[in-house]
Amino acid sequence: MQGRLVCRGADERNQAAERMQQDATQLRDLFLDLGLEESAHCAPVLLTLRKLLNLHDPTMLGLEVASLRQQFPDVSEEHVSALLDLRGDVSREQRQAALSSLQDGSQPSPRAGRRALFSLVPAPTPSPSSCLFSGSCA
Repeated sequence: MQGRLVCRGADERNQAAERMQQDATQLRDLFLDLGLEESAHCAPVLLTLRKLLNLHDPTMLGLEVASLRQQFPDVSEEHVSALLDLRGDVSREQRQAALSSLQDGSQPSPRAGRRALFSLVPAPTPSPSSCLFSGSCA
């Protein structure tokens, strides 16, 4: 999340999404080869982020962000902003709509037995375009 990678088009988003799929498969296989249970987070989070990154219709980002929040309740606005920046094709209005889906409804409760994930990942310093909705970039 600390990188400033920005996809320059649908092809680069597809490549990044495919790489996430491969990484998820490799992680699952590694856990199985080591005789360990598959991590409750590794593959699922990569596959969920892959869907958000590879979404062809950016107007549907709000639904994907809401789904991300349901699966990983500790995801923050800063994490989502970084993911939207990575896509490289999100307009100001689309960003506001996606970020507002984080604040809509009640805070989902973490599933029993699942550790927080996004709270363990430092979010990058928001870019000025990421501060439009919350105004939290002081």
